[in-house]
Amino acid sequence: VRREIAGALGEAGVAHVELEVVRVTPWTLELRGVVLGAEDPWRAGRVVVRYSPGLLRDRRVESVSADDVRLTIRRRAGAEGFSKKA
Repeated sequence: VRREIAGALGEAGVAHVELEVVRVTPWTLELRGVVLGAEDPWRAGRVVVRYSPGLLRDRRVESVSADDVRLTIRRRAGAEGFSKKA
């Protein structure tokens, strides 16, 4: 299962994938220690994906929840919408 998830994320353009599969049922996938991306990666302590077999056939899911999420947002030079606080 881990290989299939990493492969699908790679096809979607995610350069680096780390994860531990905790539980897989016909309705739920639970992951732990998720790291996505090589530079400034998105990290989550736990991710739960809920689905049904029918939704999976259509490459869809019902919901995705993530706990203990850490990400870095960097301001690009010249980017609008950010203000400097004194």
